[in-house]
Amino acid sequence: METQKKQIDLEAMVDIESLDTVELAVVFQISMVIFSPTEEVPDLYMNFYLDIDEQLDNGRTTSKSTLEFWNSPENKPMLDKAISIINESEVRSNHSMHATAFTIAENINTINRIYGYSNVNFNIVAWWSRGNFDFPILNNLFRQVNMPVPWSKHCTIKELRTLADELGVPKVESEVPHNGIHDCKAQIKTLKQCRAKIARWKAMEASVLGKEVDK
Repeated sequence: METQKKQIDLEAMVDIESLDTVELAVVFQISMVIFSPTEEVPDLYMNFYLDIDEQLDNGRTTSKSTLEFWNSPENKPMLDKAISIINESEVRSNHSMHATAFTIAENINTINRIYGYSNVNFNIVAWWSRGNFDFPILNNLFRQVNMPVPWSKHCTIKELRTLADELGVPKVESEVPHNGIHDCKAQIKTLKQCRAKIARWKAMEASVLGKEVDK
């Protein structure tokens, strides 16, 4: 008799680094941390650096203010690192928009094989941090290379900043600001603090209601 494998809820925190703030922005880093909110499985890290020149050739945009931000002394090393990784790659085409979009889609669509479970509950919640920023830009990038947006089928999209603001939970600062993976990890910590606060409220509410019933 085959043992039934347990279902595991998965969530993803997504972060991008771009050279503009509009939907057609050049994106030079896409990061995603897929995690179990109950910590039943190890986190899975996905980190992609995209070819900037290819995107410019295809009409994606930069802005003066964003370029000034990335050329500041504290932020320039992150942009330089991304450019260096792409320029030194043995197969530069691996960093193209299409190759990156394809890899992300493949990883999301085969996530249960990545984790080694055949019965994963994959109604994944995809979180992002900054209002109408990350996902509209990513959606536009996928459309530009004529690929379906992978999270439109499998995912519930939620936004972290509004949740944290409403709960009065300060954001956890990233250990390496504007590094996608580190930003995702900090945002996951913020999300967990939000959920812990909600859990405390629910426990207090249950306690009060229980006392009223006893009366």
